[in-house]
Amino acid sequence: MNSEEQTRFGLEKLTERDELSKSILGISLFALASFVVIKTYQYLFRAEELDEQLPPIIIKSGSFVIETDRDLEIPSGGNPPFVYKRKNFGAIQHIRLFKINEENGNHDIDIFTDSTGIEVKIWIQYFEQYLPDGSIKWTPLVDERKITIKKNSSNDFELELKLEKRLLNKKVKKHPKRKAEYKDNESETFRFGKVQVYEINDDDTTVYDVEDGDKFIIAFY
Repeated sequence: MNSEEQTRFGLEKLTERDELSKSILGISLFALASFVVIKTYQYLFRAEELDEQLPPIIIKSGSFVIETDRDLEIPSGGNPPFVYKRKNFGAIQHIRLFKINEENGNHDIDIFTDSTGIEVKIWIQYFEQYLPDGSIKWTPLVDERKITIKKNSSNDFELELKLEKRLLNKKVKKHPKRKAEYKDNESETFRFGKVQVYEINDDDTTVYDVEDGDKFIIAFY
């Protein structure tokens, strides 16, 4: 083989290797994308599966929804914060929490169990404006905008929602356990800015910080 043939042979091999590398990269990227899609659908399937079960309270972020076993006490005042309550439903001993990021497919599914009870705090952030870089500016995390499940003075548990806007959409459900559903009147106007789960007996606190794109489904038993 002369030098010209050797050069041509070498170029052909380099071209073949380059094409092989591109094929491997393409297959890898396709596999990664498929994995994210599959995991997302698995998450959504499990979330929908939960919806068919019988927890008495479910809270969903994004387009905010709360489903309860009976009507909430409605705030009577005309100025925020508007406080909704569901009193005296016994100890909340189990929580199932689903978290998914719709932008990257990352997700968590956590179950908390405590025989003494579990207290939960969910800080609400409202949309303020879009920033020049395309990100969203949300209102600060403050106690005046918060959902809590906690023990009251009678050592019983109650649900309390402090919101800046009224929940105007309410309907009766035919679900065997959750009879009432409340929705935010404007889709995607607020989010869960932070979620905290406190297991009383274990004196253990779990905190979920929130990124843009995160959505939650939280079920209370």
